[in-house]
Amino acid sequence: MNSNMRKILPQVAENLGLKSDGTTKVLFGNYQGYEVFMLPQEETAFFQMAFAVTKDGELPTNDFAQAVVKNSEALHSYRLHGQQIVFLTKTKLSIPKAVAKIEQAANDIVTALQENNYISCCENCGAMDDLAHYIVGGIPMTLCPNCFQERSAASHAQVEVQKQIKEKIPSGLMGALIGSLIGVAAIVFFGQMGYVAALSGIILAFCTLKGYELLAGRLSNKGAILSSVVMLVMVYVGTRLDWSFSAADAYNELSVFSAFRLMPTLLKEGYMIASEFHKNLGVCYLFTVLGAFPTIVSIMAKSNRSRDSYKMAERN
Repeated sequence: MNSNMRKILPQVAENLGLKSDGTTKVLFGNYQGYEVFMLPQEETAFFQMAFAVTKDGELPTNDFAQAVVKNSEALHSYRLHGQQIVFLTKTKLSIPKAVAKIEQAANDIVTALQENNYISCCENCGAMDDLAHYIVGGIPMTLCPNCFQERSAASHAQVEVQKQIKEKIPSGLMGALIGSLIGVAAIVFFGQMGYVAALSGIILAFCTLKGYELLAGRLSNKGAILSSVVMLVMVYVGTRLDWSFSAADAYNELSVFSAFRLMPTLLKEGYMIASEFHKNLGVCYLFTVLGAFPTIVSIMAKSNRSRDSYKMAERN
């Protein structure tokens, strides 16, 4: 979660009369008669507002959700999952404007729900009594007590199954290598555009770690260390390849591949400026570390949260 969002959430909670879950930072509560939870969408500029509703025992419709978004200047889009509608608004604004936009979006949604006679319900079974806000397997939900027991038991069983899955390290390393190639391509692309490859270091770190997690099944401490080794190697490979393209452009007798092979000699003999090469390499390493650390923390935190199931009010 970025620093702006850390400032936005408390203001939204205070203005709308919501609470904040101490573990996940999800905002939850009853707003103008409707049970709602709100949270930023990870790694995007969107903010999510989720309402589980029913009308005469029926599911909310796409036509209704589309109309709400169309008639609101504050809303961007929606997702419909059974009883639950998740509305999204963009918050890539100044903090006061982002808070105001979220409040306007919430008011537009509630007004539409009231005008169309929707009421809050359990997002699992549609029951309208004894509703509360829960975290089930790390996911916020509006449920009745019976459905919480069912969903939390299923989530616990799934966690136990996941614990039995052995981390596939060779596959993970292959995934890390494939992911790192995206970062290498970014280093070369941005480098040839004339930019210091700072953003590409972040891209390389993210793609390497996600590649490992995807093919290994999970990211352990050992997987993070192995992925970090891949990152260190591939940052150097990417920077050297970027400079090889530049060398091939500067010296017609060199191809990219021969320049890559001869790069240490070109730097030593002064054909390429060694100090600039090492500066570029250092910046890329720095931003790779800056990209790797929050990605590892996020993956590990998500893994830990996936084991949690509890009533949110009990952890405030």
